[in-house]
Amino acid sequence: MSSALLSRLSAEPIDIGTSHSLQHHHHHAFPSFDLCFVAANRAILDSSSKARPNLHIVDFDVGDGAQYVSLIESLPHPRPSSITITACAVSELPQSHPPETVGDRLVSLGERAGVAVRFNVVRCKPSELDRKAVGLNDEEETVAVNFAYALQRVADESVTTENPRDVLLRRVRGELRPDVVVLVEENLNTNTAPFAVRFGEVMGHVGSVFGSLEARMGRESAERERVEEWLGRRARDMVAAEGPNRVCRCEVFGKWRARLGMAGYRQRQFGPGVAESVRERIGSGLVGPGLTFKEMDGGLCFGWGDRVLTVVSTWH
Repeated sequence: MSSALLSRLSAEPIDIGTSHSLQHHHHHAFPSFDLCFVAANRAILDSSSKARPNLHIVDFDVGDGAQYVSLIESLPHPRPSSITITACAVSELPQSHPPETVGDRLVSLGERAGVAVRFNVVRCKPSELDRKAVGLNDEEETVAVNFAYALQRVADESVTTENPRDVLLRRVRGELRPDVVVLVEENLNTNTAPFAVRFGEVMGHVGSVFGSLEARMGRESAERERVEEWLGRRARDMVAAEGPNRVCRCEVFGKWRARLGMAGYRQRQFGPGVAESVRERIGSGLVGPGLTFKEMDGGLCFGWGDRVLTVVSTWH
């Protein structure tokens, strides 16, 4: 945090690269972030039905594919007849990892798991998004859209009058017409909050994140050093950068609920198996003490100590 303040005072350009995405870098180091993928995957799988047994997932930042490795390895019975994953790289959302590099691995995993997995990459502008562009042509497909730590990196009306965040949300709902939209986001305001408030938000959030890191990773590990350096880059972005230069524009869950509601979405209740799968993972002893999990306002909230760090919710 001291480094973040110094960066603000120096007014030097801040380059956090593409590795600021929680989904694809170091999420395994933090139990609250890791468990979000357990919940998101179960919600996606629960959306498929006997009437439409083929599952088509549209993801706006697949990253290194780690979330879908976990999904394929934990397929329930009965499982989908097939799984198509479309990595949709839109111009307003920088990708954390070249999506073309992960498809072969996921297809091979599907073969070993006994389910046909297809992987596609689509590059377009949000205004060009429609079912044809994404390849949603099968009437027997259940369509799931996955926004995992993605929307926080899309600018809204506070940055530009073009408001690509709302354009993307409205385009997904109106053109793709998904059966379920899964939203996974950190729970803090680094978007419109003034500097002093934003600094306090980031300080509390990062402090809790470090608490969870301490429980899972020793201070002498080389990976711990890399994780801390990554956290520092994100803190510098959220504290020091202003206007269009700030990449990470997180919101509290209440604001996401309001934004999706205004874009025409309705919140969807989780099936009982989603919270169950999370509690099983917590009860396995793999998570460690300190993690908190609760259901609030229709979302699944994961935190450390008395602070909610991440929230998973589903919409249609």
